[in-house]
Amino acid sequence: MEISETRIVDWIDTIISQAISRCVSDIHFEPFADHLRVRMRKDGILLTVASVSSDHSSQIIGRLQVLARIDTTQKRVAHDSKFIVRFQERYVDIRVSSFPVVHGQKVVLRILDTLLHNISLNSIGFEQSIHDQLLMLLNQRNGLIIVTGPTGSGKTTTLYGCLRYLNSVDQNIVTLEDPVEYSLPGIMQSPISSDLGFTFAQGIRSILRQDPDVVMVGEIRDYQTARAAIEAALTGHLVLTTLHTIDAPSAIIRLMDMGIEPYLLRGTLLGIIGQRLVKKMCVSCSVFVSLSSIELQDLGLSAIHDVIEARGCDACNNVGYAGRLGLFELLVCNDSLKAVIDTNLSLSLLKKVALKNGWVSLISDAQKKLESHTIDLKQYYSIIQNSM
Repeated sequence: MEISETRIVDWIDTIISQAISRCVSDIHFEPFADHLRVRMRKDGILLTVASVSSDHSSQIIGRLQVLARIDTTQKRVAHDSKFIVRFQERYVDIRVSSFPVVHGQKVVLRILDTLLHNISLNSIGFEQSIHDQLLMLLNQRNGLIIVTGPTGSGKTTTLYGCLRYLNSVDQNIVTLEDPVEYSLPGIMQSPISSDLGFTFAQGIRSILRQDPDVVMVGEIRDYQTARAAIEAALTGHLVLTTLHTIDAPSAIIRLMDMGIEPYLLRGTLLGIIGQRLVKKMCVSCSVFVSLSSIELQDLGLSAIHDVIEARGCDACNNVGYAGRLGLFELLVCNDSLKAVIDTNLSLSLLKKVALKNGWVSLISDAQKKLESHTIDLKQYYSIIQNSM
């Protein structure tokens, strides 16, 4: 639809509706000197969907800010807000980030469609052995379960899957999130407000006076939050949280670097999930490619002779991928592992002990997916490079 052929309001409504129908995660409105570029992120890939004259740029950005109730007179500062749209008999939350750039304000809309995120642990993509071990940990009455991975790796989705499994009328489940992304029926969800002094650490202490059974802390960012979460686990609560580390074993080292005493980790840690998101192959255009013995040797693979390769077609917008897939590892903190948690613990020793106790790394899971022709070499290399 040409912007000159319709009103600004209708044009923006069309862009948002198209994004929701295509299962897009983000819409970028980017002002340049002579045009406004609109891009959408789907399955982790940004694609340009529209380019309009800069004459309409300020009107479009202004309309988006009005929808989000952002003060349009404050043009040189960043803003965060949200609004709700109605789409096919349901309501969809849109989170808005407005950021000052050279030619105005760049606006990014994050689409939070609950229809796409009503995911259970059975459908999240765990290998059966990891799924069974995780359920065993979730059935514990107290302790700490941590989900690790980079931004955008699906940690919140995994936590929500855990909460849905635990959710029942005889459980008091309370969350602290920044922000609350999706509403979970039957669960008390609370957004933190650092500007008002309501931080993760303060929120945990307040939650403990609410008689909780399960506490979900959106993210451990500092010593105060880590200590409060561990104290909650020590006092008879099941605590779920996330931490930014490269893999599951690194979470233990990271917590000790924050200042958490080893004896506290030995007394509370149940398990640590590590995860990544990789692109799934498009079934319409992917092809098999044979590997030479030298290539197999370089990859450290011997069980396969060919891999799948993305080519691109109309069905996948010529990118070769359609959808995303989770890769997972689960480090169960049993007695053997806890025995080595000490002040002088090194990551290499921790991984060595973890492997002896059945830990299957993200790289191993990626290798399985490569051998089963679920991912291609490009995705496999990305996991190897980001796990080193």
